[in-house]
Amino acid sequence: MPTWARNTVKNLMPNDEVCENDRQYKTLTFELLDCDNIKRKFSLESERYIAISDEEGGISTCTSVVAPLDIRQKGLENLFILGDIFMTKYLCTFDRDNDRVGIALARHADVLDPR
Repeated sequence: MPTWARNTVKNLMPNDEVCENDRQYKTLTFELLDCDNIKRKFSLESERYIAISDEEGGISTCTSVVAPLDIRQKGLENLFILGDIFMTKYLCTFDRDNDRVGIALARHADVLDPR
């Protein structure tokens, strides 16, 4: 996300700090406009965007994997890239012919067949 946006939410996300678990942080919600200009909300729970590393002595450190991204090209200054973290929760289909993206909650095989 652009640095300005990252700075807006950075106090809600850890930055290499000691933590108990990855669920103690806020859910990030992105609002995207659909083809009919209706706002749709897509949420990422903290366990999806927090990485935990175990240190010696049983201390865990939490770090946000959301990185700042600044593109200095006219029209792209506010670009967000919703990458693999987003796409592990949401199925995204890309329609290049019509410049559209379809987004739906993904259904994972282990949820459908919990063997």
